[in-house]
Amino acid sequence: MARIEDIARELNVSVSLVSKVLSGRMGSTRVSPRVAEAIRGRADALGYRKNVSAAGLATGRQHTIGVLMHALGVPGSGIAEAMLHGISREAAAHNQRVILQFFHEDNQMRSWIDEVDHTSVDGVMVCGGMHWDLLADYLALQQRRVPIVTLHDRQMHPSIGTVGCLQAGVGRMAAEHLIRCGCRRPAIIGSNYSQARGSLEVLREADLPCDPSRVFVARGYLWTTGEEAVAHFASEGVQYDGLIAHSDQQAAGAINALIRSGRRVPEDVKIIGVDNSAACDFAVVPLSSISQQERTQGLLGVRMLMSLIENPQQRPDPVWVEPVLHARRSSAAPA
Repeated sequence: MARIEDIARELNVSVSLVSKVLSGRMGSTRVSPRVAEAIRGRADALGYRKNVSAAGLATGRQHTIGVLMHALGVPGSGIAEAMLHGISREAAAHNQRVILQFFHEDNQMRSWIDEVDHTSVDGVMVCGGMHWDLLADYLALQQRRVPIVTLHDRQMHPSIGTVGCLQAGVGRMAAEHLIRCGCRRPAIIGSNYSQARGSLEVLREADLPCDPSRVFVARGYLWTTGEEAVAHFASEGVQYDGLIAHSDQQAAGAINALIRSGRRVPEDVKIIGVDNSAACDFAVVPLSSISQQERTQGLLGVRMLMSLIENPQQRPDPVWVEPVLHARRSSAAPA
């Protein structure tokens, strides 16, 4: 396997310069783009691979981050996969290995955390559902010199780095979109309190109906809750020309129920979901949806964690990723 010394000798530059270019840690050292590109090109040609173990011995780091994932989202939503894709790609860019551990209960998490310190990982990311009862365990991990970053929609503690998407903003975006498309009586399938609150704020600001009868409190995010919501509004005589769902499955279930009842989407009822999953294109009417940018969250989370590993004393401000609207036929104005 090629060594840094081999690259330096062939290009007639210093070993130190080659090491800095290939590690991306230039510090105050300056190098021309031509020389830097020549170093990278020669490293590729010679098949150079960084010796992670040797680097760890020299720096005291493990070049490994732990990722704890409480899988979130209904099957097919793609939320966890997108988040892990962003984490994996950015970790590779920083020459970090990833240890992935799924968990569902607090005790599963504690059993893993109890065995972790700075001699096993350089940092930890916690993704998915929030577990407030584990806050003390997270802080104890920091005391063992292991930085931690969470991918949550709220910051659990000022010392814990956080990357997420504010749920109220997701709800606001959904309501604003339907209003722009002509809706004046939207209803809500409410599984996420913060999203519902954001939507209701927009309706109040627009002086549109926002009373509790227009919110169906759903138990979960599956497509069956969308069908239940349509049945509930029909039984209560609630009139609506728009429907805000808190998952794509909910929205798809509502579309099916509405069409079976003889109503048209989007001509009679415009619908928007959340997740921007594969269900959007598979629905009988292509579904408008809002992405919470999970891949970007994962990428930015790794960057924040690497910054904390470099400077453990800092207290990073939370980073809130903006949601993105994907408009499709289900919310389009009638032709």
